[in-house]
Amino acid sequence: MKRWLLNTPGLILCVTLLMPVPTGGQAAYPVVRLDGKLHLDAAFYDEDRNPLSSGAEARRARLAATGEFSPRLRFQLEVDFADDELNVRDAWLMYDLSRVLRFQAGSFKEPFTLENVTNSNYISFLERSLMDGAFAPPRHLGAAVRAHYSRYAGALGVFGNEVGAEFGPVLTQNQPIGVSFRNTVALINSPGRLLHLGAGLRWRSADVEDDDSLFVAFAAISETHVDQIELYNTGNILNGTSYNQAGGEAAIVRGPFSVQGEYVWTRANRSPGVEPVFSGGYVFLSVIPTGESRAYDAQDARFLNVTAARHWYGAIELLLRYSRLDLNDAGILGGAGHDWTLAGNWYPTSNVRVMVNYVFTNHDAFANGDGSFAGNDDFSVFQFRVAYFFK
Repeated sequence: MKRWLLNTPGLILCVTLLMPVPTGGQAAYPVVRLDGKLHLDAAFYDEDRNPLSSGAEARRARLAATGEFSPRLRFQLEVDFADDELNVRDAWLMYDLSRVLRFQAGSFKEPFTLENVTNSNYISFLERSLMDGAFAPPRHLGAAVRAHYSRYAGALGVFGNEVGAEFGPVLTQNQPIGVSFRNTVALINSPGRLLHLGAGLRWRSADVEDDDSLFVAFAAISETHVDQIELYNTGNILNGTSYNQAGGEAAIVRGPFSVQGEYVWTRANRSPGVEPVFSGGYVFLSVIPTGESRAYDAQDARFLNVTAARHWYGAIELLLRYSRLDLNDAGILGGAGHDWTLAGNWYPTSNVRVMVNYVFTNHDAFANGDGSFAGNDDFSVFQFRVAYFFK
């Protein structure tokens, strides 16, 4: 699958054309702001059964133009430079239908799982969990209706494929399509106090390979990205036609203490054949000894940065996460295992973060990358990130 690539002069031209023209000192539409983020990572591996490459990378290097075409109509265009090419990430329009309803169309994240919809500037660990790696969808082209009223937030959307996916003269199959739904309630939501509960449902048809064959497959890396060893991998599931997903999520914040967890079940639909059910989840504990709290975005039911630092040196957060994934069922042996992660985050300012993670992995014999690697590989990794963003 190819991605839509842009060149730098083209990006500059697009941003320039979007810039508003002043009219007599009054604000003019469109209003455009430039956003950006840079996440620089390094990882050092303690190998077990497979060779791993320690090193460094630009995990994310993004620029975005965001703003409004009118008081009701907003937009965002974001591109990523991290892989020596420009890949479109978010590219959407959002219209306020009323005080409680919004309509969004373009390329954006499907509304499914708390961890997935939380911005990468604000995720608590360097990498999202095993569950997210296997089951959370990437950005897809689609449309969604979002609602927010009092303590309730929800979204329902219909989605196709990623930007740049090839569907033309070579492929005769229809593009895959899916439906995602997320429903949440903040039973308690006041400064420094939160009780968040949510559930999500998702269905998606089979994907298409270049030879027009349909397939359903799931894979995940072990919460490290510098060496993207994909030990969890079901391979293409024979006769897979679609899959269903259901998930639950919960988070509690009490001042500097926070607990968050999620679990997702995924059933691969096959005709004929027994339908395997895979699962995964995580739970983590966060303590901020400097006294700040994790901030919450009630409109989209997701977490933001920590609250304003109380001390001249910023805020410090300590975390512990347990995550697990099981891709073994009904004769499909994609691997199972779990990770423990010890982490620390330092927030010297509201736009800068230094993150340190130590991950201990545990994989079963079937976590072998669909036969590409040795199973029972229980490596560990020390990794860190220096990140900043601007708005």
